[in-house]
Amino acid sequence: SASVALAQSTRTPSFSINSVRGFEDQGMLVFTIVRSSPTTKSSTVRFETRSGTAIAGSDFTSQSGSLTFAPGESSKTVAVQLLND
Repeated sequence: SASVALAQSTRTPSFSINSVRGFEDQGMLVFTIVRSSPTTKSSTVRFETRSGTAIAGSDFTSQSGSLTFAPGESSKTVAVQLLND
């Protein structure tokens, strides 16, 4: 397993991410990050992939970055490339 972790403050809005499972031959896993209300202002959240039973560099390509949600936008996706070894 691997995961995408979110770095967030205790201020609203909050963010959540779905759990995704797959196989290396799928090529990609797509995680959906959802922002709770209020969504009337823009907000940014940082993310990073983390190794579990799947190891960054041998099972998937490590990623980190930030997502900026525009006013009214409630979800975004992060695609993680799987490495078929």
